[in-house]
Amino acid sequence: MRVWWLENRDKAPSAFDVDLDSLLLQLEDRPELVGRPVEQDPSVRRVYLRRIRYFVYFQLDGDVVQVLALWHGSRDGEPPTGSSR
Repeated sequence: MRVWWLENRDKAPSAFDVDLDSLLLQLEDRPELVGRPVEQDPSVRRVYLRRIRYFVYFQLDGDVVQVLALWHGSRDGEPPTGSSR
């Protein structure tokens, strides 16, 4: 996704990196305060990065944050994020 963004978003080539890095810093600091639980699986949370229009799905496993998926906001449905991974 990053490579596609850099090749196709010439007006804001750094937006993907900046927005994702900002989110990752928030997740390092206070992951329990970031995003909202996903209805189908409340152990999975998601946050919408408005400028780049991606949802980031993640799960907390103790002190570890697992990023499960990046999902563009224009796509129908949600990525498969069930706990059975």
